[in-house]
Amino acid sequence: MLKGDFSGSNYQENQQLCGNSCTVSSSNVISQGAVSKTTPSPNNIVLALSVFSVTKTEVSVAASLLALPGGDIVMAPSPITITFTGTGVPPNTAATVQKGLLAVFPVSFKPPTTPGTYTVQAHFAGLDSSIKMFTVP
Repeated sequence: MLKGDFSGSNYQENQQLCGNSCTVSSSNVISQGAVSKTTPSPNNIVLALSVFSVTKTEVSVAASLLALPGGDIVMAPSPITITFTGTGVPPNTAATVQKGLLAVFPVSFKPPTTPGTYTVQAHFAGLDSSIKMFTVP
């Protein structure tokens, strides 16, 4: 299980008191071999972003769609594209994951030529990651 940075994220958890037993059902189950995963509803998904490395020639970041409360990476039910914006991100920076793959979106781009601190943020269908800062040496 991959955990993400949930700082600044909000989510709501509902609990049910059932006495001696509870019944839980779902109609959106993805099966793969002996493993079965339920596709989370959109209100239980967060978009996490990490900055992995920054050099004078390249910035490497990755976004992930994570299901709450456990932080499991979501399996893409269809092709998904994440866009990246920020003060240090070139226009039209995006990454796509195909149907059936884990929703992890790594990208690398050329940093600004002026040393300093810049921002990056990931976006997907109404979900925005937290804003991350990176410093160009």
